[in-house]
Amino acid sequence: MLIRLTGECLEVANTGAPLTAGGVSAAATMRASAKRAGISVGHFGVGFAAVLSVTDAPELISWAGGVRWSREASRAAVAAVPSLATELEQRAGHVPVLRLPYPVASPTVPDGYDTVVRMPLAAGAPAFARRLLESLDPTLLLVLPALAAVVVELDPKSGAAPEVSGRTFTCTWDGPDATLDGKHWTGVIHRGKLDRDLLATRGVEEQSRDTYEIRVLMPEAEWPEHVPKVLRAPQPTDEPLSFPALVVGSLPVDPGRRRIVPGPLADRLLDDIVAALVELAERTGDLRLVPTALPAGPVDAAIADALRDRLPEARMLPGGRRGADAVVLDLGPANDTVSDLLRGDLPALLPARFTGPRWAAARRVLGVTEIGAGELVTMLAGLARSPAWWSALYPALRAIADRDALAALPVPLADGRTVTGPRGVLLLGAGLDASALTGLPLRLADPVVSSGASGELLRGLGAIDADPAALLADPAVTGDDVPYQAVLALVAALGDGHHGVPDDLGERLLLPGDDGELWPAAELLLPSGPLAQVASPDAPFGRLTAEVAHAYDPAVLAAAGVLRTFSVLRASDVLLDPDDSVLLALDASDEWVAQLPAGAGPVVSEFTAIRDLELVRWPAALAVLAGPEMRADVLGSPYTCWWLSAHPVMPGGLLPGETALPGELEVLYEPAPEGFDADFLAAIGVRTSVSALAEPADLYDLLDRLGDPHRDVDWPPARRLYLEVTALLEQMDASDEEPPDFVRTPSGAVPREHAAVVDRPDLLPLLGSRAALRVPTERAAIVARLLGVAPASSLTYEVVGERPLQVRDADGTVQKVAWFGGLHDGTPEGRARAQAWSSGRWHDRHALAAALRDPDAIDALAAEADLDS
Repeated sequence: MLIRLTGECLEVANTGAPLTAGGVSAAATMRASAKRAGISVGHFGVGFAAVLSVTDAPELISWAGGVRWSREASRAAVAAVPSLATELEQRAGHVPVLRLPYPVASPTVPDGYDTVVRMPLAAGAPAFARRLLESLDPTLLLVLPALAAVVVELDPKSGAAPEVSGRTFTCTWDGPDATLDGKHWTGVIHRGKLDRDLLATRGVEEQSRDTYEIRVLMPEAEWPEHVPKVLRAPQPTDEPLSFPALVVGSLPVDPGRRRIVPGPLADRLLDDIVAALVELAERTGDLRLVPTALPAGPVDAAIADALRDRLPEARMLPGGRRGADAVVLDLGPANDTVSDLLRGDLPALLPARFTGPRWAAARRVLGVTEIGAGELVTMLAGLARSPAWWSALYPALRAIADRDALAALPVPLADGRTVTGPRGVLLLGAGLDASALTGLPLRLADPVVSSGASGELLRGLGAIDADPAALLADPAVTGDDVPYQAVLALVAALGDGHHGVPDDLGERLLLPGDDGELWPAAELLLPSGPLAQVASPDAPFGRLTAEVAHAYDPAVLAAAGVLRTFSVLRASDVLLDPDDSVLLALDASDEWVAQLPAGAGPVVSEFTAIRDLELVRWPAALAVLAGPEMRADVLGSPYTCWWLSAHPVMPGGLLPGETALPGELEVLYEPAPEGFDADFLAAIGVRTSVSALAEPADLYDLLDRLGDPHRDVDWPPARRLYLEVTALLEQMDASDEEPPDFVRTPSGAVPREHAAVVDRPDLLPLLGSRAALRVPTERAAIVARLLGVAPASSLTYEVVGERPLQVRDADGTVQKVAWFGGLHDGTPEGRARAQAWSSGRWHDRHALAAALRDPDAIDALAAEADLDS
């Protein structure tokens, strides 16, 4: 066929049977076709009428002759008949153009063709014709199998796009299959004979044709763009289809040729269309033919329902399988690789192209069994494969998001076994000497799957890198039947510092003691270690056999848990409760918690303590704790410092609080041992100064020592201590403390009831038998209250004479005094003191006395006073 648009004319030429008189009659008489027998298209003259959409004067010409029609000629011929003039007028001049054919005087046909329809274009028609030709549906060649090629020639002057100005569509056939413009279409053709009963309601022409043809074709590629998915009968109808197949059938259509006429004939042909589609599905195995979307229309719905019933039994899947006989993997991106690996083990497994969410609905319609990650792992458990096979599988499984489904994934081990589940499996890391693993019952993965993408998958599923620290953390490496030499080799492999040794390794690792028994390493003493030198004879420790002790670096043995020196307990977020599991492991921890201040706790974020303090000999162990290895941990542990302060760890069985460093307190306490730094001794409770005593009990202990009659303490330092201690006690709540029984005075230590705190200077000679405790008068009341000593002013006195001044003292004895209150004996000394005290200028008493003795000396005294501090 040639379609040519040139200037104002559209030509359509073809090869085939030339025009005959019967053909002219059919074209000029609607629904009276000259075609009767056989399977062909175009039977009723309807198609030719379409020429009137672009022309008023079409021509139909063959090389044997031709006819033409003309709207103007027909109108003139009708107008010439008087009996039709009125009818023409009522029709406003409209006439049926194709009723009156006229001969073509000089018929011409394009070279190589047999017939041409030539259409001089009416006004406005060229643009319309151009649009129609630009959108020409190439599947026309599939609908009309006898049409081998269509050549489209558009004059560039017509405004057509350059890429469509000259196009040729070709189609070749191989049985039911076609190649359209180089693209393959797989087809199925059904032909048959119709029962007369089915044609009874159709027109005469249709009743005379009792054969039918069904043709369904599907492209290997995607559905062509701009090709409508509609039922063709054989011309395109308005019945939409939802599946990508060209369906052509001799179906009954309405007069407008747009809709299928329902009824037995349509049902019969639609049933054959479904059968052809099922056959096409079996030929192609294309899941696009499985209906999954909403129907596009009633005809499409009828076809889809029938396909859903029949396709599950169709053998459209690879190997000629039905859907129920096939399985498919539902593993996302892992489908391709896993499908290839399992092909030999699972013959029913569909190729990877059938997997993925795109075909999920189609697989459900067909009844295909889907294998997800969980089912896959269950199936893999029964396979015996080489580590290389597993190494090819694991990288693909990394894309599976459902990690729980992979929890039981088989893993090949280095010893040839295959275990279930990667959790806890060890991956041999680079640089680890495999000889260190000899004798260790480990689930060590085969090296082939321990690295790269395989190793990453196994780590994500709980496998552990088999570095020495990870191996030591595995309880299996410390069983009764595990050689301790391998464990110690792993500890040594950690290198300097041995970082990564599990905290509980000392409890799990069994080593030989010198008694021939196996002991947990944490209960064995290193014979040459500091702790072995100070441990109590009855301590529950064993001693490591000398053979093992000499064979290994002491640092390796200590890292493995052997007790070289004191163990340091470290923990986080420790609850300050006596029943806390961490504190239960420490001696007297309940007492320590009980004496903590109210604001402490309730949780210590970082806790440190020295263990086994109750199991060593004192004071020998003190040097170990004060040494450079342990000192920082001791000073950083409030519990340890408290324990040492509360136990007799000092020479002579003394508490640290019973000793003092050299200084202001050395006369009251035993001297602290030499050879220890002051900060360490202070931290464990050794006395350093009064200001360092933070508890009332400690300050009253100092007061007791200060008043001890068996101690020789001079009054000046004693007076200074009284003032310093009472100043501190004044700021504390000391209501629960008892005052000392004895107090220190210038005349020595006396019972506190035999002393008086001098709070008035005029009472100094009037205390009788009481010892005077002399402090600044402004501090006298505080000192008296805190020491439980009576103030001098609280005693009874009586003036018995003024000339001379005589006063009865606290014992009732009359004493001659220079002054008493505001009274004085008239001497400069007595008068000066009485005036200085009464005026609140006690510090000026000496200057005032000197002025009274020599009034002329006042200026000199004032000058000297200017030089005082």
